Amino acid sequence: MNYKYIGVLKTRHSKEVFEDILLALDQDLKFNKLRFDKRITNEQFKTLINSTECVFRRI
Repeated sequence: MNYKYIGVLKTRHSKEVFEDILLALDQDLKFNKLRFDKRITNEQFKTLINSTECVFRRI
């Protein structure tokens, strides 16, 4: 996974929001891995981070 991208995400949000975003990402990745045995690429991971971040901005 791209830790530099996660670091940039951390600088854009408060600690609370950042932790919520990571928790949502973690739950989504675990669900897809366990349920569908699905792996993702780094590009898909970045897309997932961006999508999750947009959801939390709208809340």
